[in-house]
Amino acid sequence: MQSDENFSLISEYELNYIVPLNRNTTEINLNIIDYTSCFEYHNRAIMAHSEIKDVYQICVFCDEEQSVFEMTDYIKRIAKSNNTIKENKKFDPSKDAIRDVSVEVLSKKNEFGVIIIKKPLIDKSPQEIYEMYELRGETEQMFDTLRNACENDASYMHDDDFGFEAWTFIGHISLMVASRILTLLRNKKNVKGMVIIGNSRNTCKHPRNTSRKSMESF
Repeated sequence: MQSDENFSLISEYELNYIVPLNRNTTEINLNIIDYTSCFEYHNRAIMAHSEIKDVYQICVFCDEEQSVFEMTDYIKRIAKSNNTIKENKKFDPSKDAIRDVSVEVLSKKNEFGVIIIKKPLIDKSPQEIYEMYELRGETEQMFDTLRNACENDASYMHDDDFGFEAWTFIGHISLMVASRILTLLRNKKNVKGMVIIGNSRNTCKHPRNTSRKSMESF
């Protein structure tokens, strides 16, 4: 998706898009950018920076809380790797390289907690772009719920077209209701990191795999 050919094709058809780029992209240098705005998202501080390049724009977002988490995790993984090497009976300090935690972490300090977005020149603020990106993640979560908890990709689901359509409609309504409830709870700051997975199993289950007892609970 990130190839120049794909972006050229999208631009040719005048389609809008928001595409996350790899942190090592050559589109922008994370070591020299200055964040020019900030906003709050789900009780987290997000810093933002944007640059216009020809016919598109690059937006960089940094979640400080996520940055601390990623940096801590990276330090732990390097330390674990070093300990594994040292615990090897054949360990030779003169031959086996031990990674320098400080050097590696400091070289990546500007990448932790960062999301880089490429988008066309549309009239949207960095905060709006970030919220749209996060919404995409929630949409993917809904599809995961349909595949995993609701099992809509199982082979038996395609035997009866009318039954499948009815089940899909009910499942769609159920997900809409569950998503709205989750949004209300998040806005009230009563939940943190909650996802719709486990409890949707009985409400989404196809009748063929639903017991009489669970059906009576509706």
